[in-house]
Amino acid sequence: LDVEEPFDSVLIGNATSTSIIRIRQAPQQSHGYITLCPAEAMAMLTFNSMVNQYSLTLYHGKGTNLSTPLVYGVEQLDDQMDDFTDFCFCQSRAFPLLSSLSVAFLKATGEVMQASPILFEGTVVPNDSLVKTIEFIEAQIPNESNSQARGRQLRVALRYLEDCFPNENNAKSRFLTSQPRSSAFEWPTQMQGPVLLAPESDDVESSATAIEPVAAGELCGLTIAHDGYKVEFGLLSPTLFVPRFQLERAHDTQKLDQDLRWGSIVNRVDLRDEEGEQYPTCSSIKLIQDPIMDSVVHYVAPHCIRSISTNCLQVASNKLCGNRENANGSSMFSPASKRKDVPVKTSGWSCLDVSSMDIPRSVVGAVVSGDVHFGHVLVTRLSDGSMFAVNLTETRQIQEMEAISEIQSEQLALTSHAASSAKELQILHDTPPLLDVAQPIIEKIIGGLRGLGKVVGSSTPVEKVTPELLAAGSAVKEQTDKEVMLPVMELHAHIQSRKKEIATMFNNQMMQLQSLKEMQAKIRERSALIEEKLATVAENAESLAHRSASALHSAADLQPTITQAEFDYFQEVQRLNDRVEQWKERMGRLRARSLELKDARENGTDGGSLNLPEGTSENLFAILDGAESKLRNISIQLKDTEESVESLAAIAGWDRNPHGPLGPKQ
Repeated sequence: LDVEEPFDSVLIGNATSTSIIRIRQAPQQSHGYITLCPAEAMAMLTFNSMVNQYSLTLYHGKGTNLSTPLVYGVEQLDDQMDDFTDFCFCQSRAFPLLSSLSVAFLKATGEVMQASPILFEGTVVPNDSLVKTIEFIEAQIPNESNSQARGRQLRVALRYLEDCFPNENNAKSRFLTSQPRSSAFEWPTQMQGPVLLAPESDDVESSATAIEPVAAGELCGLTIAHDGYKVEFGLLSPTLFVPRFQLERAHDTQKLDQDLRWGSIVNRVDLRDEEGEQYPTCSSIKLIQDPIMDSVVHYVAPHCIRSISTNCLQVASNKLCGNRENANGSSMFSPASKRKDVPVKTSGWSCLDVSSMDIPRSVVGAVVSGDVHFGHVLVTRLSDGSMFAVNLTETRQIQEMEAISEIQSEQLALTSHAASSAKELQILHDTPPLLDVAQPIIEKIIGGLRGLGKVVGSSTPVEKVTPELLAAGSAVKEQTDKEVMLPVMELHAHIQSRKKEIATMFNNQMMQLQSLKEMQAKIRERSALIEEKLATVAENAESLAHRSASALHSAADLQPTITQAEFDYFQEVQRLNDRVEQWKERMGRLRARSLELKDARENGTDGGSLNLPEGTSENLFAILDGAESKLRNISIQLKDTEESVESLAAIAGWDRNPHGPLGPKQ
């Protein structure tokens, strides 16, 4: 087995002082980039402790030499204790070529540095993408004079692209290949930044460990993983990726660094299940961009794998591009999406938890399969060598169903509240109406008042009051208290009790009405989201229909056909097969006949006379006569040879062996 180490020349002799930080494959079209690099090309970020510098080494493929386009010393860092932990190639839909030639370097503090260009020898790019990039740079040059740092940077970048992607005789080719035909291919790249600052956080112990590019529309999206189960999503403008080289003047370097436009962190997600969850180690954390759903990122830790789905980068990119277009009237980016007002939606769920297994194991590797035959599956290798597959589609559906169940629980709470209200209504229905209760009391009061009318008369002076009149007045007062005042007090008590019941029912109905209003607002919000999803599904369905029709048409054109030579060959094979079958059948008959003759000879039975044709008999006798003559001649030759051998043996001192042609040597 012939194994070739791509970076053997770099690592030999520096094994003790050089540490490998990360090795990544060169940007390929299959991973969402515009470039098509050699299949074996890769980049390696290392740190040499003897000279205290970081190096980015490129392997351009088998049969090529290594190159180191970027060397960055520790003394150039703002904080010399701040290390680089990862790097990645960038992606952007607005300027895909500049993004594919740019590398983002992650520091432990979460800051991101950037370097461009990083170009592999033999890289193939579409001609229209190169033309678009050159037109953008040429459009910016008139706005900057040659005496300014920005103007010199643009002119050098234009010269670099024209020299590294030569278009001989202005040929109208669809693709161009990078060729080291001039010294521009070896110009050392300039590191710039930070282009993305880390947000302020109370968690000072957390450090950034992994970075991955993600889809963000016209802008460049980056995902940064921290060792505290935290993930950050940031945006960069692709205009930052204009090539810069270490050959520029010191004044130009200072000026260009001052004019850098920083990116921004638009979202930060905490994936911890609980506050006291243990942090994984820095070197064991990886990010995996989902190959099917560009809005999903998988956070791989030693004891778990957790997934994040968010549209924050797409929403922020659409808003920024739309605001720039509205401010300037025109934009170098594509038109802003009509769905830029879509609310930000972020969700996270656990795909795999190794700590809950009976046997202590850890995750040592994971990959997401996007194959149409295997489905959307996350394949994980554990520390004991076992493989574990997780159906991501099923896991996400379960997470969405759990989110829906929370809404249903709120609806159940509303239903229980409605049930209690129904119980109150039943109690109210069983309670007799206030009119039925008050009617007899009112009639009793009216009857008492009518009885008082019989004793009503003119006023009697005091001096004419007699005992009879005083007794009559006392009787009237007693009758009034008994037949009027007591029923009135009873009626008042009934009204107060019913008033409290009505107030309680009113309050409950108002609470139910408020719950209904909140539920109505949620239903409207979900209806709006469903309508947007339906629109997206309709668009995707139309696209899938076109793709299916194209695939069907292609499949119809790919009917199996063979050439005339192949047809003749197959016919000859068939003819030979038929003849072989005939020979087999004849061989079987001959074998059966030979067995019969053999049995007849062994048993001594007469198998009948052997009748040969006359010509055949004569030929057989002639053959026997010829064989006899040949045997006679051979016998004579054998005697002559024996005499010669005896004479030679006597001369050589050999004795004849009676059991062989010659005896042992004397």
